[in-house]
Amino acid sequence: MSRFLRDDALTAIRPVLALDTDESNDLESFENATLRPIVELQEGVILKLARARRESFDPESDPRYLLRDGTLRDRLLGLVLGLLTDLEFSFYLENEEALNHRLVDLLARRIEDQLDYERAL
Repeated sequence: MSRFLRDDALTAIRPVLALDTDESNDLESFENATLRPIVELQEGVILKLARARRESFDPESDPRYLLRDGTLRDRLLGLVLGLLTDLEFSFYLENEEALNHRLVDLLARRIEDQLDYERAL
């Protein structure tokens, strides 16, 4: 599969999120236009992995604690980074530290929100 076909296929499967990015800087735009849709697309797998890891620790663990687990953190990042296009991945590599921070925070909030919701049921 050519790079362009792969890139088109990856962007075609992403959900479209109604986010205002008019006054965003490059990193915020990337987070909103690229990372958030991928996290939304991968939410089921992300939560399944977080639940499995949480159960091997304390089931009441804070999700942010779970992301300090290097293995879990790297797996979660891989679930998102593997769905970047070639151009997006180049941008990611240029801004890796800042984007990892944003992505880990985004993942932690998503996991925390969902696990809190599940506990409330």
